[in-house]
Parts: sequence; C-alpha cells; structure tokens
Amino acid sequence: MASTSAAQVVTVTNTGTDTLSFTGVGISAGSADFAQSNNCGSVAVGASCTVNVTFTPSISSTRSGTLSFTHNGGGIANVDLSGTGQGQSATLTDVSFGGVNVGANSTLTSTLTNTGIGTLTVTPPAAGSVSSAQFSFVSTTCGSTLGAGASCATTVRFAPTSGGAKAGTLAISTGAGLLNAALTGTGNQAVLAFGSPSTTTINWGSRQVGGSYASSLVTLTNSGNAPATSLVLTPTSVWTLASNTCGTTLNAASSCTFVMMFNPTAAQAYSGAVTATSALSVVTNQMSMTGTGQAHSATLSTPTFAATPVGSSNHADTILTNTGIGPISVTVPYESYV
Repeated sequence: MASTSAAQVVTVTNTGTDTLSFTGVGISAGSADFAQSNNCGSVAVGASCTVNVTFTPSISSTRSGTLSFTHNGGGIANVDLSGTGQGQSATLTDVSFGGVNVGANSTLTSTLTNTGIGTLTVTPPAAGSVSSAQFSFVSTTCGSTLGAGASCATTVRFAPTSGGAKAGTLAISTGAGLLNAALTGTGNQAVLAFGSPSTTTINWGSRQVGGSYASSLVTLTNSGNAPATSLVLTPTSVWTLASNTCGTTLNAASSCTFVMMFNPTAAQAYSGAVTATSALSVVTNQMSMTGTGQAHSATLSTPTFAATPVGSSNHADTILTNTGIGPISVTVPYESYV
C-alpha cells in the first residue's frame, strides 16, 4: 500500500495516588503494519502522556493489533488497534470523437481520476500510449503522482485518413494497474462511383459526323457517409452532358443521373471519359466512352442511253444512293446541271 495514515493519539492519564512508571510501551508481535511513538516514562498523579500510533498497510485487507502498556501499577493495559488497507484505484474515461471529415482532425481529452484514498502513482502517457494510426497523443497534464480525488487530462487527436468507423486505445500505467480508454470516431467521406447502370463503358459505335447522339441514362452514386459537395462532372473530347440531375451536391447514400451526348466532328475514332470531382470525396471509377465519326457518303450511277436517231431525243435515269449511316442533304438537280 506504501502510504502511512495520520497518527492516532492514545492518551494515558494517571488517575491514581502514586506516580505511574511505564516499563514498556509497544505493539504486539505480528502487527508490523502499526507503529508507535510515545512520551510515557513517569507520569505524576493527575498528569497524562500520549502515544502516537500510525498505520502503514502492507496489503489490501483489514489489519488488527494491540498497543500494550507495562507499568508499576501491576499488569498490562491493552488498547485494540484496527485499520483497513485500501489499494490504489483510478478511472480513465473513454473518448468518442463522433464524425470527423477525412483530411481534417479533432482533439479531445481523456480524464484520469484517483478514486482511492491515497496518492496514485502514474507513468505519464506519451506518444507510444496511443494505438492506431488514426489517433495520436498530443499532450498530458498527468505527472508521476496524483493526489486522492484529483484528476489529470490527456489530449488525443483523431485525424481519419479514410471513411468509416475507427477505433484505438489510450493506455496509462498507474499504481492501480494498466488503465485503457477506448478511442472511437468515424471518418466522414463521400464515395462516388459511376454505373450505367451496371457498366462503366459506353460505346456509340459509328455515328455520322455532324450529328448529336444520346446515351442511355448514366448513374452516379454516393455510397459514402458524407455529402459530395462542390460536385463537378467533366466530359472529355467530343462528348457533352445533357439531362443532368446531379447538381453541385450529392447526399450520402444517394444517386443522380445524366445523359452523355456524342458529337463527332470528323471521320475518326474517338475515346474519352466523364469524371467526377468533389470536395471530401473519393471516386472509385470513371465512365469511359468510345465512338467513331463516319463521314457522309453517296454514289451516283452512270446513265445508259438506248440508240437514238440523229435529231431525236431520249432519256435515261441515274440513281443517287446514300451509302452512309445517316441522312444526307440533296439539292434537287434540274436542266442546267446537264
């Protein structure tokens, strides 16, 4: 137990008619947890002497003993002694940070309280006292001892690097044993993913140059636990957005939709993507897009005339064929084209 009580005073008064002489004052054998000091030698009639008794418990248990006086009055006078040894005891509070945005941090304190009746020995916490990379030691007001009923505080930081629930431990070694405080918190983060609704690639195939061709609805989902704010969708190359319901904020556990338009400007193959950017988010994929621009094409057949007498006229047909994949514009021919 290692601590000593305040002295309890035993007063001896000579109520007799002769001087009282003490030949021995002591604690009974086997009662080493008790100690005494006294000024009792010879005590005149009507006078007193005192014995100071202290208790230094060696174990957490009730202890007893006897304070004995041997004097010239004959016999031995005894005073019963008792005390209870109480071990060191303390509490350490858990810390719950709640939700903290990924990339940000928060600091809170855990309180160590001496709940015993004596001084608590403490190994002051340091950087190694905190487990988990998501939590870290900041500072402490705890010294090597803590008085009865007193408290000290240890400050811990929570800095989540990813979304979801996080846990750690603050451990402080004391005379009452190793105390552990549970550290908990949640990393807040938006998690964005494209789907259409189950694929991340759209292929338009061949489309005629100069046209504008719509995809089916594309879905963007936030499966995280925080809203995706400042949301921007950015298509590349010859694609543009249409029918966009996403806006600038997509709440947690929500989805929005949009349509991609393919606008080929030349007869060539195209590839591109639409990407999402947002504050406080991670994007798990992108929507890839491919398509080929095909130029207008047509053929005109050569007319074949039957034999015609000189000075007569005849006619033959020529055929215009659209060999492309889309409509073509035609200026209707007339006599001046011949």
